[in-house]
Amino acid sequence: MDSIGEIFENKRKSLGLSLKEIENATKIRTRYLQAIEDDNFDVIPGGAYVKGFIRTYASFLKIDSGPLIKEYEEEYGEPLQYEEEKYIDVREKDVFKRRRLILFFSVVGAILLVLAIVWGIRALNKKTQAPKQEEKIEVPLEDVLPPEEEMPLEEMVPPEEEVSTTDTASALPSAEEEFKIEVTALDRVWLRVFVDEENIFEEILEKDQSKEWTAKESVRIKSGNGELVEVKKDGKLLGELGVGLEEKVFTFE
Repeated sequence: MDSIGEIFENKRKSLGLSLKEIENATKIRTRYLQAIEDDNFDVIPGGAYVKGFIRTYASFLKIDSGPLIKEYEEEYGEPLQYEEEKYIDVREKDVFKRRRLILFFSVVGAILLVLAIVWGIRALNKKTQAPKQEEKIEVPLEDVLPPEEEMPLEEMVPPEEEVSTTDTASALPSAEEEFKIEVTALDRVWLRVFVDEENIFEEILEKDQSKEWTAKESVRIKSGNGELVEVKKDGKLLGELGVGLEEKVFTFE
């Protein structure tokens, strides 16, 4: 019967995934993933973390985590009380430090708020106590400036410049060309897709499931098993992606 680590390792390799790709998807560090596959659970700090990592890893690979958790508890038992108390104590110290920082910044913020209110009141009092400015007598400009000479309307309007229709047409931007890539899973398979160098898809496709993307420059597809991926470009069947762990780039041309 396969151990917990052998079950995870065999399933991962059947999907053509590396530990680094699992880390990017699950946020579990590679050293802990390797420890699970090696059944070396002492590397992971505390039994609660081990169970959490097993559930997350199993969920990503579509494995039932219940029997794995039960087997872990039967074979390895509960984690050492010392280890759990050590990590709980560290977490409590971190919480205490954060609370002290929050209290410190709250007091500083309250003091700054009071100072701002006092400064605002003093500025308002100074403004109200300032002497009134002498009233200014406004004189219409037309009484001071000499009258402007009238200019014929046709001399005031500048001649319109002729605009070439050919120049206007050439200045218009041309429509950007695009193309479509469609993939269909012939069986359960993992895919990672970059559209115009942006990672927009990284999941496991079930059998007969299809996905389509539109790109302007390129579509890069990486698969755990290229023989299980059928590719179409603009509706035209191109065939299978490749053999085994495969990565291909499709462009407009």
